Amino acid sequence: MKRRSHSAAFTLIEVLAAIGLLVLLAAAVMSFLGVLRDRQRTVGEAYERQRGLALMMERLDAEVMTCFADSGEAQPGVSGTESKVTIGSRGVGLGSLAAEAMQVSSTQFSTFELAGSDLRVTRTEEAGASPMVLNVQGIGKVRFRYHDGVEWQTTFDSAQAKGLPVAIEVSVWFVSTLSDAEMQQSAEESEGLDEDVDAESSPIEVPPDRVRIFAIPDGVKAGNQQAEPNEEIPENPPS
Repeated sequence: MKRRSHSAAFTLIEVLAAIGLLVLLAAAVMSFLGVLRDRQRTVGEAYERQRGLALMMERLDAEVMTCFADSGEAQPGVSGTESKVTIGSRGVGLGSLAAEAMQVSSTQFSTFELAGSDLRVTRTEEAGASPMVLNVQGIGKVRFRYHDGVEWQTTFDSAQAKGLPVAIEVSVWFVSTLSDAEMQQSAEESEGLDEDVDAESSPIEVPPDRVRIFAIPDGVKAGNQQAEPNEEIPENPPS
C-alpha cells in the first residue's frame, strides 16, 4: 500500500501566515501611498501659495506706482490699518476712434486684507462693475505699515495727511509657521521653561515668512514735505 505524499500541500497555518504577510504588505503600501499623497498635496499647496503671493505683490507694486493722494471726491487714495489697505490708482487707455479724446483715464481701487486664512485682493475698476478677486490661501497673519518720512505708522489716510506715504511695508506669516510656533510655545510651557512668563502677554515672536517694502515715487514726509529721491528707508525697522 502506497503512502499519500503531503509535500506539495499547504497546511492551514501556512495559508494563514501567507494571508497575514499579504495584509501587512498591503497596509505598508497603502501607508506609503498615503504619505506620498500628503506630501504631493503639501507641495502643491505651497506652490499655489507662493504663486498667489507673487501675483499679489506684483498687483500691489503696480498700484503704488500709479496711486494718488485724493480722488477729488473726498476719498483717499491710500487708506489702511495693520490688517487692511485700500489703494486707488489711475490708468490711461484708448477710447473709441470716434471720440475726440483718444486717451481715457480710469480709476481703480484695490483692497488687500486677510479674510480667515486667505489673503484677499479685491479690485474694482468702475462703479457697479463686478470686482476682480484674488485669494492666497494658507496665510495666518498679515501686517501693513506706512512710512510717513519720519517713522513707520500702523494707520494712514492720504486725504488727511495731504499726501502719499513714502513707502508701504507688507509682512506675511504662513499658517504653518504660526502653528509651529504655537506648538513650540506649548511644549516649553509644559516643560516649565517659561514659568515666570505669561504666554498670553509675551507670545513667541515669529519672524515673518515674507517682507517687502514698496517705495512710492510721489510720497511725502510728515508735514507735507516731499521726500528726497535718494533718501533711504530702513529695510528692517524696529517693531
